[in-house]
Amino acid sequence: MGRRRGGGGAAAAACWALSVAAAVAAPVGGRSRGAASWYEAEARARQVLQRLTTAEVLQLLAGEDPRVYTGQIPAFTERGVFALNMQNGPQGVQTVYRQFQAPGTSTAWPCALAMAATFDSAQVAAWGGAMAREFVAKGANVWLGPGLNVLRVPFNGRSFEYLSGEDPLLGAELVAALIPAVQAEGVAATAKHFLGNSQETERGSVNERVDERTLRELYLPPFEAAVGADTAAVMCSYNRINGSWACGSNSTLTRVLREDWGFRGWVMSDWGATHSTEALASGLDQEMPFGQFFTPSNITKSIREGHISVADANRAAERVLTGAFFAAAPPSGNLKANVTSDEHAAIARDLAGASAILLQNNVPATHADSGEAHCVLPLQKGLKVAVVGDAAHKKPIVTGGGSGHVDPAWVSTHFSALAAQTDATYADSSDPVAAAALAAQSDVAVVVVGVESREGQDRRSLSLAEADDSLVRAVAAANPKTVVVVCAPGPVLLPWREDVPAILFTLYGGQEAGAGVADVLLGDRAPSGRLPFTIPAEEPMFPPSAFPGEGGEAVYLERLRIGYRAYRPLGSEEGAHGGEGILEGLAGREPAFWFGFGMSYTEFEYSGLHFDEDTVQVNVANVGSVTSVDVPQLYLSFPAGEEEPERQLRRFRALRLQPGESQEVSWTLGKRDFSVWDEGVGGWRLVLGKFQLYVCPDAGCTGCSDPSAELEVREGFALRPPGRAAGAP
Repeated sequence: MGRRRGGGGAAAAACWALSVAAAVAAPVGGRSRGAASWYEAEARARQVLQRLTTAEVLQLLAGEDPRVYTGQIPAFTERGVFALNMQNGPQGVQTVYRQFQAPGTSTAWPCALAMAATFDSAQVAAWGGAMAREFVAKGANVWLGPGLNVLRVPFNGRSFEYLSGEDPLLGAELVAALIPAVQAEGVAATAKHFLGNSQETERGSVNERVDERTLRELYLPPFEAAVGADTAAVMCSYNRINGSWACGSNSTLTRVLREDWGFRGWVMSDWGATHSTEALASGLDQEMPFGQFFTPSNITKSIREGHISVADANRAAERVLTGAFFAAAPPSGNLKANVTSDEHAAIARDLAGASAILLQNNVPATHADSGEAHCVLPLQKGLKVAVVGDAAHKKPIVTGGGSGHVDPAWVSTHFSALAAQTDATYADSSDPVAAAALAAQSDVAVVVVGVESREGQDRRSLSLAEADDSLVRAVAAANPKTVVVVCAPGPVLLPWREDVPAILFTLYGGQEAGAGVADVLLGDRAPSGRLPFTIPAEEPMFPPSAFPGEGGEAVYLERLRIGYRAYRPLGSEEGAHGGEGILEGLAGREPAFWFGFGMSYTEFEYSGLHFDEDTVQVNVANVGSVTSVDVPQLYLSFPAGEEEPERQLRRFRALRLQPGESQEVSWTLGKRDFSVWDEGVGGWRLVLGKFQLYVCPDAGCTGCSDPSAELEVREGFALRPPGRAAGAP
């Protein structure tokens, strides 16, 4: 339980609690895993609120100075209020916060962006549930996650924390599975960072200028889905959004979050992101980590001066209690506990392998004419393997920095995992000549390179260190069977991709990263990850006004054109794009690798694409010889004239198929899928006309037969296949 601060009692101050009779006589003490419904949680919150003194009400609105957990709200046990122990982070329980360190250990899980790379709601739910159980064992009942910001700026230093990658539908689909899995364990989820936290550069002051249509179509859907999945809390961000501080924006915190979406939990500030007491009237319910503006004296003064009301304070307290009662259980663990287990290590290993993305797997150039030529991967376990690079063993890169960092009890490195099953020899990055010599003496070389990234600063470039690029080229020149493993927080340039036969791209894989990668390299599991972002062929160039901004403002000049949406696939019609674009001139050009791309050790075929009214169906078959996962993706292209980017993701499905097995995939589409945000009417407008529909393995339809069709949307949302008579059912 949290420490109780003095409350003064009823004799010391008049109670500000709302005089609303409880709808049900909910028992004090609560359910083990939250209320059965929002209605029950709200009724209980109102009942409890009537028991609180003014001082106790105010203590719900600002955290105590954290000495144990990242954030703390005290318990009023006799009033029916349990403590809220809030803890970072998005990759597991953070055991070090500021100068405070808990001696127990927790699992360093794959990062959220790695989980996005699975394109698999079931995997994401398993990740969230296992991580939440560790939060419970550590005594935390509020998870400061998930991060949902869509990747606008590929240099974003915090990209590894975000579940959405560069596509709002990806984040929306995955968070819908994640939040229920977390909250089923008695841990309240916190969707963050709301809104417009697209960069770390000057994040505490920058004003993000973005039009309403772009907000609604790109940056709001993952948060809307989190609300739809009953997230207990939302965390507002450091930046300004269209002139207002994100933690004081009535437009986003009240109009969008509460009125449009019906959010019923509470809004907390990011740590130190509150800028006024008046934010209480705009929709901010709780200042974290402690009160500077939401102090009793400031709130009392602001009420006296008419800037906020007593009702504002009571409403905020009720929201805090409602969210807590809905999703959180009273804390029962201890931050000093060691919660790492063999079971969780096995889950982490499986997730690390599931998120690995095979970008390239060719026959070595020197073996291309051989009748027995094979792709480099998977490796045969009897081979002599040279494992090269600091990131392979000496300095593994498995977590990001900042509030998302987790200190693991141990790390399975790439070398140690490969050495356990092969004749492996290691060379670090210090001597490329020696590393190349070792590679030349080996059957195959595995070079591991990577990029570190952290909260609070953006990456200066998408390039690897020059020394890493040189190391890859030196080893590849010495051994034609070179596999490059990249450990990344987001997009990374791969200038040597044509010089190596195989590339395995990984996002921070946590403490079992090496073991998960070894499972893929050795064929114990087929690669199944898909890129949650586009990898460009060259460094993207931003106008300074777009990023990092000029005069304190970052203007979203590109509007809807981010990531794969900035490219026009070859053969598409001109004039489809709207907005100036941060990546002008990409029409007819290709990125290095498209969003959604990922190879396997088998082959899949799509056939029989058809649709009937609002249902799209396609047959997916494994025509190879290895059991593996495929991720068919459904994209739509809008009719010309709507200024929408080409091929927008609308659905996806992760399928595990055995050799020779096929499965029909069915997706139901709704009006929202065929609509755009119309600023003139302030709502969604159904677009009428002919849409192109594609089922592809990636946004560029790379290397497939590109099953596609044309469908027509008419009044009444009637869809008909080409060739069906007009007016036919």
